[in-house]
Amino acid sequence: MSIKPLVVRRISATLAAAAIAGGTLFAPASISVLPQARAQTCDETHRAVSDGSFTWGVKESFRNYVEGNIARGAITVKDGASRSGGSVVYPASASSITGDSKGVVRFGGT
Repeated sequence: MSIKPLVVRRISATLAAAAIAGGTLFAPASISVLPQARAQTCDETHRAVSDGSFTWGVKESFRNYVEGNIARGAITVKDGASRSGGSVVYPASASSITGDSKGVVRFGGT
């Protein structure tokens, strides 16, 4: 019998044993599934969204490219949106909650 098949079988057996042991040793003791998040129930009088905003961060390298010496452009906001440092802030408008887990939130500005 040749030595190569014997060595290959021993290596394969060792790797298989290590894989089985690793799966047993490093498997979590218990796996728990978190319940799905649900919106809180609210009164009919609290169904309208009266205030809020959406802040969208714009990467600094992109802002530097657009406003810098290469593109020589500008980032402008209007219709209620505003700039705050590296972010654009859009105000909430005409938004409502239509159910325990449903609703529409609209934002103004461009």
